[in-house]
Amino acid sequence: EPLPDLITHRLTQYLGSAHLYRGIVQKNDPIEAKYLLSGRVEAFELRPSPTSLEAHVRISFLLTLQKERRL
Repeated sequence: EPLPDLITHRLTQYLGSAHLYRGIVQKNDPIEAKYLLSGRVEAFELRPSPTSLEAHVRISFLLTLQKERRL
């Protein structure tokens, strides 16, 4: 699985398990939502060890109220 897809998939699973949203739409989907949560990968680091490989990811999020375009 390509790395950006893997990060998206894992993050979607994590947020889904918290029951914080009803569904996920892509940027150009014709669905209106009250809030828009967007994110950006700030840093990505792979840390190999003799027995495993860890990925450390720093992501910033922006939550916007769509009707008024404010945070």
